[in-house]
Amino acid sequence: MLTAAPHSNSHLHTALLHTSGFALLSWLVLAHIQIPELYYLLFGLTLGQPMRHVRCERGVSVERVWAAAWGAAAPARQSSAALAARISLCPEAVGVLLAAVRALVHTDPPALPHWLADHPVAIVQVLFSLYNTLPDFVTIMMTAEVLTALASILFPPNTPDDIHMPICESGESSGASTPGSEKEIVIMGSSAALTQHPVRQGVMDFLKVIVLDSLSLNVSGKAAPVIDLVLDASPANSTSQQQIEYQTEVLTTLMENLLNTELFGSESNISNVCYLAARLVDKLWQGQLSRDPHEVFDFIVKLVTQAKKKSSVISLEGLHHCLNRTILFLLSRSTDSIADQMSVLEALHKLTTNRLLIFGAGNHELEFIGCLTYCLIQLSANMKIALDSHMRTTWHVNPSGDLESRDDKLTTHQGRNLMGGAARRVWEELYACKKPAIEEVFKVTLAAAAQHARAPDLAAVRDQLHDHAHRLWLNYIDAERKAVYRVPWELHNQIQSKIQKVTGGLTRLASRTKVKKEESAKQRQHPPRDHALAYMQDHVQLVR
Repeated sequence: MLTAAPHSNSHLHTALLHTSGFALLSWLVLAHIQIPELYYLLFGLTLGQPMRHVRCERGVSVERVWAAAWGAAAPARQSSAALAARISLCPEAVGVLLAAVRALVHTDPPALPHWLADHPVAIVQVLFSLYNTLPDFVTIMMTAEVLTALASILFPPNTPDDIHMPICESGESSGASTPGSEKEIVIMGSSAALTQHPVRQGVMDFLKVIVLDSLSLNVSGKAAPVIDLVLDASPANSTSQQQIEYQTEVLTTLMENLLNTELFGSESNISNVCYLAARLVDKLWQGQLSRDPHEVFDFIVKLVTQAKKKSSVISLEGLHHCLNRTILFLLSRSTDSIADQMSVLEALHKLTTNRLLIFGAGNHELEFIGCLTYCLIQLSANMKIALDSHMRTTWHVNPSGDLESRDDKLTTHQGRNLMGGAARRVWEELYACKKPAIEEVFKVTLAAAAQHARAPDLAAVRDQLHDHAHRLWLNYIDAERKAVYRVPWELHNQIQSKIQKVTGGLTRLASRTKVKKEESAKQRQHPPRDHALAYMQDHVQLVR
């Protein structure tokens, strides 16, 4: 009970009592980022160790952090188990430390002493060393709050309040900027890209390692997969363009490194790799991936090929589904320009080149067969592929046709003829490999091919298949659109939901319970930073 008489202008502010102490600490720390000892004290809080040997060290390194905690008895050569026994990790302190790093990265360099220039890179390197040394630290780095704090380093603050927001909370709980620091923080425009500070590479490498390490873990129904936590780790006030840049770099880094790892060593690996591939294709359909979609196709083909070589008992249904979705994305793009036509033509050629993989016995998804047939019918007839359920079937008409030169029109016409020919060749391969599946999905008996022909002419079967194929396609497009608003792994689990025993007794991933994003994110609203600091001063007066 407070016994001291309150100050004349002071009273108890109950709103402050519901504010996390670490949120307050984070706000206070940002006003003192020029103090060398601050970073060692935060590392001490992270490790649960009093920093009894802190010196006026301006540089930061693992050795110096150990020495500050244990002095001459720094446990540099001790085992991970011995270290873990001496350490009590504090996840919240990691978030505070990373918030300080973000402030350093996005503060105007002339406003900081020169010795702080290397601090962001050095601090991330120390955290990465702890990740590789302490098993319990791995768990901390895979939490939503810490991943958001780590990723937020890359994002420039878009408002004066942004740099002071508790990074694990919504924009509604943002605080005001530190008094006197407005001139130091560089507030970028809404279209500002991610930072080009040298720490960017270290953060991306850290995120890459975290995701790759998570592939061997069993995913429970109570927590989101780590890849989702990483992809969703953008700070609350980030722009859509910043999020696209961030997600693209994360996924590109994973594509470049994933094939060099032991992907299919266990059942957990298989299901997690399939899920990662599904999220990659999700971002493609959502327009959140600013990469050539052909790179996604090539990557998934390599995944399927590697899985087939690894073991004959691996179920490839999930990977084939990702490949099928990528193919349909490539074929359904606009063909108004010559460049667009060449992209679709390249996709058709890839279908022919990889026909044994795509049309083989392992890929038996009837929806894909029906939708692919629709795309081939449209492309062979020089007609648009509907991307809207209200769109009527129309012939290709270039909206800028009146402005095109005669040569451009001729080239565009030639491009459409090439696409039509390539579509008919793909139809021949599809018919040769999947005739029973085509007849099953459309509930028809296809006419026999003409003499010396590999398949019935697409124009001849158009009347027989088009209406049903069009309905299948519109249902598929609607499903892709609706998937944007669903729990990310819910749609994926529709494929992985049934336990299927395959050769060798390997069972596929069981259905996971629908999980919402961590409920811990739903916290009480907190007062803005300047209000919170004023409330703290009032409370100090109350106890004096």
